[in-house]
Amino acid sequence: MLKSVIVLLAYVCASPIAQSASLAVSGLAQDVNKIQTDFTTLTTDLASVQGAATLDTNRLNDIKQNLSNINNQINNLNRLVSPGNAGNNLVVARTAQSIKDSLCGVCRSVDKVNGAAANDQTKLQSVGQNDCRQLNDDFRRLIDDIASGIN
Repeated sequence: MLKSVIVLLAYVCASPIAQSASLAVSGLAQDVNKIQTDFTTLTTDLASVQGAATLDTNRLNDIKQNLSNINNQINNLNRLVSPGNAGNNLVVARTAQSIKDSLCGVCRSVDKVNGAAANDQTKLQSVGQNDCRQLNDDFRRLIDDIASGIN
């Protein structure tokens, strides 16, 4: 259904987060804020999707649990880049890599769900084609900032 997601994930999942010198926190905090915003969009888009079969329902439940865990990780990432915690970019990079890996798994799982209604299919396609792509861009920006030190 959402085969384009797999192409996007090939890039997202294959590009490791570089570890570099210290950065100004404001640039990373902006990156994380964008990730939080786009992650909220993804969770909202998936919130009302109903599976077409028991297997889909189970996948959706697993996805929602994973999203809850990822939300906690993003909140932690936000704390790591807050003004009082500046300077530990290795921890930021590792945390971001973990979140990125988890999101790759969620996007792969979304590709396997068949929605019960036409509007579910539209939401699933939006998640795969738009939300996952946007989060890919967000993480690429964060990766670039960590690697190059650009604010």
